[in-house]
Amino acid sequence: MGNRCDGSEKPDPIHPKGESMSRLKSNRGQGLVEYVLVLVLMALLAIGSLKFLGQKTHNAFAQAGQALNTQMDYSKSMAQEKGEVGD
Repeated sequence: MGNRCDGSEKPDPIHPKGESMSRLKSNRGQGLVEYVLVLVLMALLAIGSLKFLGQKTHNAFAQAGQALNTQMDYSKSMAQEKGEVGD
């Protein structure tokens, strides 16, 4: 690939250290495996945090909704006592 007509070898700009293609493919494969492992780790962390925070978030919204319902019920009962609302 890097042979010249005069017999001298021209350095290969793509593989400056003369690395073989199989070694380069091996490095690419290693990079791909590392990339996949990082993605899997991130996915597991996301799932774990959603399970942990999901229940807390659900509970917080449930408490807020319950408080709003209680307040609405109280407001309705006060309005009915005053005769402002006919239910």
